[in-house]
Amino acid sequence: MTKKVNFYTVDLHMSINVNEEKSHTEIKEHLIDIINENAVEQDGFCVLDLSDENQLHQLADIFSYNEEHLFMRASNQKPSGVYLQRNYTTKIPGAVLEGLNENEEGIEQYTYLYFNYVTGILAIVNQLGAPTHRVLNQMFSKYMPDYYLTFTAIPNAEGIQRIYEAKEAKISQIEIEVPVPSAAILEKWFGWDDTDILTVQNGMLKATMKISGVDRQLITNGENETKRIIDCIKGKVSSYNKAKIRAKADGVKTQDYSFFDENFTYPIEIGTYRIVLGKKIYHSASELIEIYKDNLIMAYNENITTLTIISNRQGEKK
Repeated sequence: MTKKVNFYTVDLHMSINVNEEKSHTEIKEHLIDIINENAVEQDGFCVLDLSDENQLHQLADIFSYNEEHLFMRASNQKPSGVYLQRNYTTKIPGAVLEGLNENEEGIEQYTYLYFNYVTGILAIVNQLGAPTHRVLNQMFSKYMPDYYLTFTAIPNAEGIQRIYEAKEAKISQIEIEVPVPSAAILEKWFGWDDTDILTVQNGMLKATMKISGVDRQLITNGENETKRIIDCIKGKVSSYNKAKIRAKADGVKTQDYSFFDENFTYPIEIGTYRIVLGKKIYHSASELIEIYKDNLIMAYNENITTLTIISNRQGEKK
């Protein structure tokens, strides 16, 4: 399952003087104090309650926080009535947590965050219905209101510009989503019948053109060729639905750059199951914690050179 990781720079401010910005390196000591003084210790992690009186529960499960980074799972409680449970032998549906008050037990939508104390860069898995990056600030607003955090999304356009200006920039793949060809062209190319063409006209397909070198060869061999390709895509970008390149440069590892995404993102693959004797065995909640942690740290380390250059922060792995 592919998910996107979003990146933000995080800054610390004092509430009594909105113009006074503190060093982001001070965030570490404050977060450690908040967690040590307010979190409830569990077996191998601790839980910090971020709920207020006017909402369903919001919680942070914190797995590591007192060394070089914070890694945690943040969750929003969802009304139990919007979900069903079902017995798949009888096919009979039933209520979830029937008879229990929402204040007693609940179900939650969650995401994972990795925050590096040295760079002040936050990586969060984009998950609909789960807390956003601002959950980090809620830890301050509830438990240390003399301070607050601000977040700046790392812009994607500057990542493309970084490749554009870099030495030895080379492109290995171009992927462009174009308008679906007309019915007449589809009929000519593929010999499709009227039913197939009608499906296309109802918007059920998309057309993607992918260009890559034979046997993993590069498309461009230097910065001048790379600049011309990027300029060509920018000049025609209004004609595309999506466009991205896979590129590398001197000091920058190979990665994808989108011409449409406003902010810098990185895709990760979260496996939900493993195959044992030909059968799917779905990962447990504890197994998924390590899977998310490994992927977030990988996403941070794979992109740290680009991220720190764009955000003007000092780089630090893990």
